[in-house]
Amino acid sequence: MPRLRETAADYLNRLEGRGSSPHTVRNYTIDLRELAEYLDGEQIYDLNVITPRHLRGFMAARLAQGNSKVTVA
Repeated sequence: MPRLRETAADYLNRLEGRGSSPHTVRNYTIDLRELAEYLDGEQIYDLNVITPRHLRGFMAARLAQGNSKVTVA
């Protein structure tokens, strides 16, 4: 069962390894951490069961927190 946090950490390490901007890596880290926290609250731990509905819910939650549409997109 692939888990988001471990998969995200691997992805972020690859980004760093190929010379991505520290700004990009930092922002992706924040976004992926917030997504993981949202999915934990939904009791979703397996990447294979994430649906577009979950991602829309995450985006709606970020908008409700006051993030702009540009930030959320």
